[in-house]
Amino acid sequence: MFKMWAKVICLSVIGWLCLAGVQTGAQKNQAALHTINVSSSRELKDLLSYGKGHRPLVSAHRGGARKGFPENCIATFENTLRHTPALLEVDPRYTKDGAIVLMHDATLDRTTNGAGKVSERTLAELKELRLKDNEGNLTDYRIPTLDEALAWAKGKTVLALDQKDVPIEARVKKIQEHRAQASAIVIVYSFEDARRCYDLDKEIMMEVMIPNRAALDKFALTGVAWSNIVAFVTHTQAAEPDIFRLIHEKGVLCIVGTSRTIDREFSQGKIKGRDELTAKYQAVIRAGADIIEADLGVEAGQSLQTITPVTPIRQNDRARNRPNIIFILADDLGWGELGCYGSDKIKTPNIDRLAAEGMRFTSAYCGTSSCAPSRAALMTGLHMGHNPIRANREIEPEGQAPLPDGTITVAQLLKDAGYKTATMGKWGLGFPGSGSEPTDRGFDYNFGYNCQREAHSYYPKHLWRNKERVELDGKTYSHDLIADGALKWVRAQAGGASPFFLYLAFTIPHAKYEVPDLGIYADKPWPDGEKRIAAMVTRMDRSIGQLLDLLKQTGADRNTLIFFASDNGPRGSDKEHDLEFFNSNGPWRGYKRSMYEGGLRVPAITWWPGKIKPGQVSDEPWAFWDFLPTAVEVADAKAPKGFKPDGLSIAPLLTGKRQPRREYLYWELHEQFFKQALRMGDWKAVRPAIKKPLELYNLKTDPAETNDVAAQHPDLARKMSALMQAARVDSPDWPIKAPPEKN
Repeated sequence: MFKMWAKVICLSVIGWLCLAGVQTGAQKNQAALHTINVSSSRELKDLLSYGKGHRPLVSAHRGGARKGFPENCIATFENTLRHTPALLEVDPRYTKDGAIVLMHDATLDRTTNGAGKVSERTLAELKELRLKDNEGNLTDYRIPTLDEALAWAKGKTVLALDQKDVPIEARVKKIQEHRAQASAIVIVYSFEDARRCYDLDKEIMMEVMIPNRAALDKFALTGVAWSNIVAFVTHTQAAEPDIFRLIHEKGVLCIVGTSRTIDREFSQGKIKGRDELTAKYQAVIRAGADIIEADLGVEAGQSLQTITPVTPIRQNDRARNRPNIIFILADDLGWGELGCYGSDKIKTPNIDRLAAEGMRFTSAYCGTSSCAPSRAALMTGLHMGHNPIRANREIEPEGQAPLPDGTITVAQLLKDAGYKTATMGKWGLGFPGSGSEPTDRGFDYNFGYNCQREAHSYYPKHLWRNKERVELDGKTYSHDLIADGALKWVRAQAGGASPFFLYLAFTIPHAKYEVPDLGIYADKPWPDGEKRIAAMVTRMDRSIGQLLDLLKQTGADRNTLIFFASDNGPRGSDKEHDLEFFNSNGPWRGYKRSMYEGGLRVPAITWWPGKIKPGQVSDEPWAFWDFLPTAVEVADAKAPKGFKPDGLSIAPLLTGKRQPRREYLYWELHEQFFKQALRMGDWKAVRPAIKKPLELYNLKTDPAETNDVAAQHPDLARKMSALMQAARVDSPDWPIKAPPEKN
């Protein structure tokens, strides 16, 4: 472990430094300052995140008074900055005349014209004081106020603001007044204070004490984003050396204080000479420290100048540059039930925002027109001709037919590539105990429904967390639990050392049509069922908005690829819902369980800031089995040798490059009886049943599939029929069945 950390010593901080005119440690105080050019809180989070690997950082705690520079004044900071890039800790404990004064020691014994306590002087008097070192040397730098220090810090360094005697609210207010999220972090002394600070401002960075695994686990429960903190580990020696690795896995820098060990021993003469001092600091770095909080800031900076910056290539470093991936799947959502697809009744501002900022598709297709097989295509990258799940097949008392042993899923491939993985919502691909639960198929974490039938109720008696049954009271709206669980999981992952994959399979708006309140639709002159459906869709939209807000708050939005789609077309009309009321299937013929466009063509959106040009609309056909190869490509993952998904990566399409052409898209379904469909270019073939003739449509001229032209194009019809046959492999689990004969 010691040797390993010797190779991965360095910090993810200095790559962001612009060292204009910086000179070597041999040069004196006339050397240029090591400046820090960060202009936003987002850049500060990048700066203080683990994984990039550069020279370690010094936090100048008291600033090296033994070299003639007094404690906690800008003179000390500037001198330290001539030797090393530094995170400079100041101690704004005292408030005078409404201003916060930076002073480490409450006494004034080190001033030339004052003694006693800070609390006994006015601010004007404090600002007149001059400072002296142990040898009586004077400096022209006065004790600054926090306002002055924040203004000075911009472009030079980052101030770490202590808050023992001044409330956190005052720290945060001052930082906000100066818009100084880029030049200050707040030191907190309890997890409760960390949460208060986070609630006050989601952008402000904090230094939090995390000395052991128990503290790490407890902090995770606060809900504070890992990307908002650096961790103080120890003043002496870590009781649990593995704590450095655990903190680094969260993408967090580790701070080690040396005031009680190295600095004290050097001051006492127990450490003799520069070489020994440097070796001591280097040992702290090898143990896992990214920032050394030193009383001897100048000496630490001079010692660490001899360390050569390195950028080790580690799995976590590679992973951090790859996008987080989120696939949000709605259940039975219709084309005409979204504002961005033309709805003038149901309000979906957040999904519309995804479309406005990303790419909206007009020829995206599900796996097939029913729930479990469509999801199986999404997970496996296999279309219905090769997929092990080709229909809903119920298992009593709870669950559906499982994915067979050895099935490769997108979650497994991403997990093998270093991703953290989770699924929330509805699974439907294996009953409890089947060996095909989410955590058996590549997901680190799962929360929601195992069974599709159970998911028909939004007020269930239980859900599943991993393989543990979670009992409920039957009065809690499941969508809210699932959405909240997703937010908590993403918050815990955002800014971590590993990217994440979230499969967020909402059950809205599948029947039953249940919702806690009708919201903005309560007074609409609509049938009650339609009001409930609209309220459900808008509630899902609100949850998606909360997710987008969280990604922005944590900075994860800059490197997150979101897919949004429906698992199949909308359900047909029933006593509570008229398909025509919202024009749910849009301009398409058919609905769920049909092979026509209304069953297969679904609303779909992708969103990837900085990669996908905003506001694009694409008519390029793609289908759910394309998701696995797309995720593999953007994640720089690898599929096992011999595995050949049916899909093509659409990553080129997303990033504005030419999309490879495919010969066809193929579907089948084995519910009630066997049926097939195949699209080749603008042509669509439908076999509504095994004993019925093939139908042929030109989607370019007849998108509603109203005019069967098979008789006019017999050669094309025969070719597409042959492709249907070639596209599939017979399965004993899914025998071809004809519809029953009519009497």
